[in-house]
Amino acid sequence: MGKKLNFTQKNTISLSPLIKLKDVYKSIVKSLFNENEKYYKSLYRSKYLYICPRSTISILKVYEYLNKFYNKKVIFIPDYICNESLSLIRKSNAKIIFYDHSKIQDKKLIKKIKDEKADIFLYVNYFGKFTVLSKKFLNFIKNENILIIEDNTHCIEASKNGFSEIEIYSPHKLFGIEDGSIIKFQNKKFYKEFANFNFQRDLNNKQKQIKRIFNFLIYILKKSIRKILGYKYPKLNFSCPPKTKLKINKSIGIASEMLLNFYTPRVGFYKSLRRINYYEWDKNLRVILPFVNMEEINYVPYLGILKFKNTLERKKILEKYNAYGLPIGNWPDLPPEVIKSKKVYAKAIYNFENKVTIPIHQDITKEQIRNCVEQCFDQYINSFRLIYCHDKKEILITEEENFIGKIFFLNNIKTNQNIACLKFEKNFYLTYFESIDFFYKFSKKIISKLEKNRKLDLPKNIIFNQINKDKSIKSFFNNEIPLNISDELIMDYLNNFLEIIYENNNNFLKKIKDIDLKVLKNKNFKNEIHFVLSHQKNKKISIFKSKSFQDHLFFKEIKIIDNSFGILLQLMKVSLFCKKKGYDYIKIDPIIKKLKI
Repeated sequence: MGKKLNFTQKNTISLSPLIKLKDVYKSIVKSLFNENEKYYKSLYRSKYLYICPRSTISILKVYEYLNKFYNKKVIFIPDYICNESLSLIRKSNAKIIFYDHSKIQDKKLIKKIKDEKADIFLYVNYFGKFTVLSKKFLNFIKNENILIIEDNTHCIEASKNGFSEIEIYSPHKLFGIEDGSIIKFQNKKFYKEFANFNFQRDLNNKQKQIKRIFNFLIYILKKSIRKILGYKYPKLNFSCPPKTKLKINKSIGIASEMLLNFYTPRVGFYKSLRRINYYEWDKNLRVILPFVNMEEINYVPYLGILKFKNTLERKKILEKYNAYGLPIGNWPDLPPEVIKSKKVYAKAIYNFENKVTIPIHQDITKEQIRNCVEQCFDQYINSFRLIYCHDKKEILITEEENFIGKIFFLNNIKTNQNIACLKFEKNFYLTYFESIDFFYKFSKKIISKLEKNRKLDLPKNIIFNQINKDKSIKSFFNNEIPLNISDELIMDYLNNFLEIIYENNNNFLKKIKDIDLKVLKNKNFKNEIHFVLSHQKNKKISIFKSKSFQDHLFFKEIKIIDNSFGILLQLMKVSLFCKKKGYDYIKIDPIIKKLKI
């Protein structure tokens, strides 16, 4: 039996940037000399900034202001959004209407905005990628007297081209600070009205800062202990979004504002580190999880997004890696209205079910990423049961008593090397996106694990087909297929040459019989032989061009005419013919691998 998933492995990678005591000290010293200087105004490209503890409060405050001063009540919000961020505005008298975020400028949405008489339109720049709104859509919004709120909570800095009157940022998500949300106003009049409207309430909250300082010290202590002990990550759950219960302070802490001011000059460096970490995850995960994809980016990412085609098997694999300490998570906690209307909000639900996130913040190192991936992959290998058959010299791989695949060995007589051959169960093969790189790494890890067990009599000098990529190894002749062996072994050699690790043998022999083979000799060059393969009333499939030697044939070119028959089937037909003619082996130009169909 494979090991059951009954534990959660800790890791050294935090989900968000770390709080640093030395930076707290430096920020205090800096604020003493520059008491009124707000460096972060340059980060958000505005003088009209209002600071709050969380974006959840910012959304509520903006709504309350617009409702009181401009009688705005109907607010359009994208379906793909954190329900937690709406927790406070839901308690107001706002009329919330969700819209399909993937059709932000669609004609149907414009009609819906008109019909519902929208007052406020909120849109999100997801994961740091800015959305460009068309002039047509912006003119429509302006003519309807609708105010735009731009949710930039995933953005580390402001865009050069803003489309909205009000923008909301969440620096606490991108820097190592306890809390912090920025409301940015394009209009001076809006800013002053808003500040005056909130002045008294905010003043009362700021008078309670002594308690906040005590809470901040506890916050630092908790973060420090967690860093020492390691991090556990929330369990992946694709059936229902994660529910977050965050403690929301009524005002931002003094230390948070000072740290934001202190970190602003470092933003250029942080942007570079985030991109580096993004691509480091991509490079390392590409081999062990080939069914996930991280797209090329031209923006500063808030999180790494791993896209995949969701299947039951892939969900189980990701859940395993999550438990082994790979810091992947679900996003967001979708609103209940969205979950209940799957047809209306299909894209939001699809994104939730087919994407996971991974942290890429500036406090993660490339070494941490590499170590994390290798450690998790080792844990994954340990979850399988391995059975070594001494007689057949093959390794059977099972998971929960189900056959997954096997590794067996072919001997290269010329070099006395044992070539590792792979054959995996179809569903497992397809789950991993038919990735040769994954299956070679997977099998090498298994062989390495068994080689450490001295009781097992594994063949010596084990090599893999892909090892010929290493230029230092020149004695590998895997493009030679011996013929003085059984038909089954010839098939194994051909599979290995073509790097086929799954083969559907249904009606294979019957298909071979359906192929006719004709031999054409070149009159001018006696050692040149062409094999013409055909079927169904002499309909040509392909032409094999070869050179004949005393004990073998060298196949230098194959011209494919009909793709109905795979290259493996055709090579097997030719190999059996050459075997009957008494050749010891055939040699195949490696470029023919590219014809695998």
